[in-house]
This record gives sequence, C-alpha cells and structure tokens, in this order.
Amino acid sequence: MLSLNPLVWSLDKVSQWVDQGLAQISRHLFQQMVFMPIQWNRVATHLYRSNLGLSLGALTLVFTWTVLRTMWPAGGMLAHHQPSAALQRTVTAAIIALAASPGVHGLLRINDALVRVFLRPITFASVTGSTRFELSVNPLLALVLGALVLTLLIYLGLFYALRTVEIYVLTGLVPWFAVLWSGGSDDSWLTNIGKELVVAIFVQSVHAMVFWIFLHLVTHTTTVAEEFLEAGVLWYMTKVPGQLRRLLGAQSNPMRLLSWI
Repeated sequence: MLSLNPLVWSLDKVSQWVDQGLAQISRHLFQQMVFMPIQWNRVATHLYRSNLGLSLGALTLVFTWTVLRTMWPAGGMLAHHQPSAALQRTVTAAIIALAASPGVHGLLRINDALVRVFLRPITFASVTGSTRFELSVNPLLALVLGALVLTLLIYLGLFYALRTVEIYVLTGLVPWFAVLWSGGSDDSWLTNIGKELVVAIFVQSVHAMVFWIFLHLVTHTTTVAEEFLEAGVLWYMTKVPGQLRRLLGAQSNPMRLLSWI
C-alpha cells in the first residue's frame, strides 16, 4: 500500500531506484570486472619481456665477473667457495626471472578455478530478484544503506582495476628484484614481492567466498537489519587485502605499490 505522505512516497521511489541500480551494477560489475579472469594483454607481456631481457643481460655480466674472480682470485687467501656461492645465486636469479611470468600465470589459473567453485552455483541474475526490505520503518535509513552498498560495489570495481595494474607491474619487476637478490645475501627483496603477488592474485578467491555469502543474504533480505548485514559483508571485502597481508607477514611490505587498497 502506497503511503499518503509525499516525502515517504518520494523516498520509497528513490530507494527503489537505488535498489535497481544496485542490482544492475552488481550484475555487470561482478560479471565483467571483479570476478573475471585477468586478460594478460600485449602491454603487460612487452613490459615483462623488456625487463627480462635487460635483467638477464645484467645477470650475464655478474656471472662473467664472478667466473673471472673464480679463475683469477684477487688474493691467495680468497676462499673459492664464495665465488661458487655467488655463481649459484646468479644462476638461480636467472631461473627466477625466466619463471616469473609462467609462475604468475599458473597462480592466476589456480585462483580462477577457486573463484568458479564459489560462483558457479549462483547466477548473478538472482541479485535482481531479491526481496524488497521493509521501508515502512525508516525509508530514509533504507535509502542510505542502499547508497552505501552501491558505493562499496563501485569501490570494489575500482579496486580490481588497480589490482590488474599492480599484477602487471609487479610481474614486470620480478626480474630486477632477482638481480638485486643475486648481488647480496638479503632475501627480503624476492620474499616481499612474492608475498605481494600472492595477495594480489588470491584476494579474488577470498572475495569470491565472501561474495557468496553476500549473494545468499541479498536474495533473502526482508528487514533493514539484514540490509545492514549486506553492507557489512561488502565492507569486510574492502578489509580482506589487509588481512591477507597480515596473515602472510607482509603488513610492512616495502614492495606494496597501492598502500590504500
């Protein structure tokens, strides 16, 4: 039954518009961006190959210099096991640089399989058929909550656009971090960038688990309290990257490109 109060009637109409917008944005956004596999384009491939070629050249120079030191040590007291260890480290760095792109692609395939497991049983069209929550108690509150959910959905879309860029850039930088790692005994270079890549890749799997909960909630929403719960689930999705970093011990990661996501 329509309210005779024009303000309540107007809020009801605007809230319905927000609810429809939420359904449309969630369907298109999550189908076409958030839970879509990353399309590895030619720019990312060129970035990685360019850095790989330059880094392998640098590693070749380091390897040659280390071989010369092994054959003609600077002093008679120089221990031969040190150049040998440097040679092993240089070769290992070259292998890591060569395996970076295939390794990232392999992790992305595992992540995509996990995402499909959680989202295959649920059709995104079910979001549009959600039950209308009660507006009679406080239509303004319902409108604010709907706008909040809509804002969080847009934020997640932006997050995934930046996530794709971060994976491209970090993969392209792995060869150079392998060069830095080969020249010293500090393993934090590769450890940090490796952790950041793992977080950037598998955050989508964790988001799929959380969004699975959101889809089940949104299709049974009948009260404003449950609308609060929906907004809370989406807000939790914005906190997942930070939690993953803490679990992996990467909360102080100097390789983190996007400190706010």
